[in-house]
Amino acid sequence: MRIEKKGKDGQHIRRIQTLEDWHDLAPPASEVHWVEGRSAMEAARAWLERAGEPPAEVLKLFSRHADFDGVEFTHVEPEALLRFDERAGPRHADLSVMAEDRRGPIAVTVEAKADEPFDELVGVAFSNALETLLQNPRSGKVDRIVELAQSLFRPQAGDQQPVTSLRYQLLTATAGTLAHAVAMGANRAVLIVHEFITSKTSEQLLAQNHADLSRFVGVLVISVQFLTVRRASRHAGVRVQQPVSATVSTGHPGAYRRRSTRERRWTPGERSIWAGASCPRR
Repeated sequence: MRIEKKGKDGQHIRRIQTLEDWHDLAPPASEVHWVEGRSAMEAARAWLERAGEPPAEVLKLFSRHADFDGVEFTHVEPEALLRFDERAGPRHADLSVMAEDRRGPIAVTVEAKADEPFDELVGVAFSNALETLLQNPRSGKVDRIVELAQSLFRPQAGDQQPVTSLRYQLLTATAGTLAHAVAMGANRAVLIVHEFITSKTSEQLLAQNHADLSRFVGVLVISVQFLTVRRASRHAGVRVQQPVSATVSTGHPGAYRRRSTRERRWTPGERSIWAGASCPRR
């Protein structure tokens, strides 16, 4: 497994082998995030510590899943830019990963979290986007939110949570993961939330993140054709809890299809996506 970072021109590639390399070539959005106990630095440490292998708990996550067979990780890019539509502002994935097994390529993205929230609620994001549109009629933020919602979810039914109650970052993370799969030619996409429990994290905020992720997956399960939810935990070393899995077959082959006349960067058709939380580490 090689950890590398593309240059701004998309051509020049630099290999990352140390924590210093990671910081210099793929720094977080703000220096205040690069501290011990927070997700940016802890994710770098976790993915560098095994010299060419992903964190043990991530491998165990795949090994316990019947839909993956002998997964090998080949390439990792931190702070990867993943375009899922034609608008400005691509998805910034903490890690984009290329993997493969006996069944073919697998697209993986990782969202690293200590107890940082999954951004604002969709309802708040839409309200802010509307205000931006009133000030700048050329803004595409409202259209982006609408297209994401139409592509990932069905109309609310029964006691299903409203889309406005979900965390917006989880929508863009899913779209970015699917775009990564399209670019790789992979028919399987995996979104992992890699959580780090440290002396600087709050149990209350961690619980809120778990609730937000569960709410999102609950709505996504209703909307997506094939979705398997996997949750595994890592505490102090490599203890992994028994995953909780649920496989559903709902929806139709076009469940992710964008309802836009723009170029369809992430229309996956029959692609499958796995979403879940992995590996809290103390």
